[in-house]
Amino acid sequence: MLYHKEYEWNHEKEYRAVWDANSYDNDYWEIVSEEDGSTKTFLKCKAVSVTFGYLSYRNEQYANALELLKNINDNIKYRKDQIIVRRCELSDKKYMLIYDNQYNYLEELARL
Repeated sequence: MLYHKEYEWNHEKEYRAVWDANSYDNDYWEIVSEEDGSTKTFLKCKAVSVTFGYLSYRNEQYANALELLKNINDNIKYRKDQIIVRRCELSDKKYMLIYDNQYNYLEELARL
């Protein structure tokens, strides 16, 4: 099932996906069996953008994530359909997170 937040939080444009093992819709969920007999459950969706946190570069999987996003975007024909990749930073003016407009994930990947 897909749920959205209460009306006063609509500006966040966030939906919550809840998987119920006893009652789920195959249109929304993909269940993948692993070789060891376990399963993984994924929400079927189209990624539009990915935003990394300010300190994401400290995560050991950061470079792998950037490489994966590059490979996905390389295989998307039209630029308008590519996944937007951004990073947050702290604002100089207020105590809040903003998008780092200088961030370029391809340059960051080359740097790593």
